[in-house]
Order: sequence, then structure tokens, then C-alpha cells
Amino acid sequence: MADIIDMPKLSDTMTVGTLVKWLKKEGDTVKAGDMLAEVETDKATMELETFFTGTLLKIFSPAGSQVAVGAPLCAVGKPGEVVDAPAAPARRPPLLRRPRPRVRPPRPPRLLRLPCPLRRRPQPRYPSWPRPLP
Repeated sequence: MADIIDMPKLSDTMTVGTLVKWLKKEGDTVKAGDMLAEVETDKATMELETFFTGTLLKIFSPAGSQVAVGAPLCAVGKPGEVVDAPAAPARRPPLLRRPRPRVRPPRPPRLLRLPCPLRRRPQPRYPSWPRPLP
């Protein structure tokens, strides 16, 4: 079974890469570590390395084309193996956002009023005068 080589994400901000040129042709023998193509990102031009050993069976994206990250570039396998162009990766349907249930914030705890010895101190009682003052 042939190994499909996809467009790698060569930088953090890369979404699309441009294939500048192919360094190998269909039918060439490749081994792990060989450079297959030159890819231009939004920041630099880098060489694409293969991690498979075999024959370059099919090139899916021609030189000069812009390829999205994760899209198939080529297939490497045994000589004479038949490879069809893989289907484009299916787009994920947009995530449906469910409305969040309204949650009331927790009520603050009730403060307990403990008896304070200073607040409830008994008032002193003074004796009343036996007669009214002049």
C-alpha cells in the first residue's frame, strides 16, 4: 500500500503552502531523508523531506500550485503500484453552539450575628432621688 505525503505545517501561522518546484520526478527512487520538493510558506522557502523509502508513484499537486496544510502532495510506494488521487479531505461541519444554561451565581452565605459582649452590656441603674431638685 502506498504512503501518501501530505502538506506539512512548516510554521505556526501557515495555512497554505506554494509548491515552488519538485526535486524528484514520478518514477524516481526515493529513500528516507531525500528532499522531494521546495515549499514556500508565508515566511520562508523550505525543502520537503520524505520519511518513506520506495518509488515516487504519483504527484497530485503540480509545481506552482498552492496547497492547503494537510492536503495530499504525492504518493510513495513499491514500483508498479497503482495509486488513485485521494479525495479531498472532508471539511468538518461547523460546530453548533448550544446556548449555555443560565446559572444563577451562588448566593453569598448569610452572616451569623453572634452576641457581642460589648454591644449588649447592661446599663447601670442609678438610684432615683428621693425628692425633686429645686
